[in-house]
Amino acid sequence: MKVIGITGGIGAGKSTALKYLEEKYGALILETDEIAKEVMEPGGRCYEDLKKILPEEAFMPEGGLDREVLAGLMYKDKALTGKINSLVHPAVGGYLEEKVEKERQKKDRRYVIIESALYDGTGFALLCDEVWNIDVSSKERKRRLMESRGYSAEKVDSIFKSQAYYDEKRLSLKVQIDNGSGPEQLYAQVDKALAAL
Repeated sequence: MKVIGITGGIGAGKSTALKYLEEKYGALILETDEIAKEVMEPGGRCYEDLKKILPEEAFMPEGGLDREVLAGLMYKDKALTGKINSLVHPAVGGYLEEKVEKERQKKDRRYVIIESALYDGTGFALLCDEVWNIDVSSKERKRRLMESRGYSAEKVDSIFKSQAYYDEKRLSLKVQIDNGSGPEQLYAQVDKALAAL
């Protein structure tokens, strides 16, 4: 079984590659954003620790996190953001380690894919046999985000600025997949990268 990391900036089209890997190759897809949400919910790995550091208004009456309130708190308080990340990132890492090990024990799957926009060479990457960068020009990414998600130009620029560190790190990866020429070209590159692996 091979574990492949998939990274790429927002709007690069990672989801298209993930869907293809799942449908054609039966890959198990693990998306770090979704796992992060799961570990923060009641019963999740870091929920109780979050209750100790977050104000009451960050939680809904039934106990789950109010994502909108949480986003506002994190935007205003960088120290709080650091505390939250120091709880959530290890919880996501532990979840991924267990899931990958479980799949290895079962011995019935060829590929496990870990998707994360935040690549810096550590974290999820340490579990992977290889990490691929799905990329497209920033101009095209901006166009897609404004068109598909209705983001303003200012919002896109702000997101790009916040992810610049990761954009730079991703360029050092050996496997670079260009998603600027349509799905068929993307699929061909994915097939080639898998064959090389």
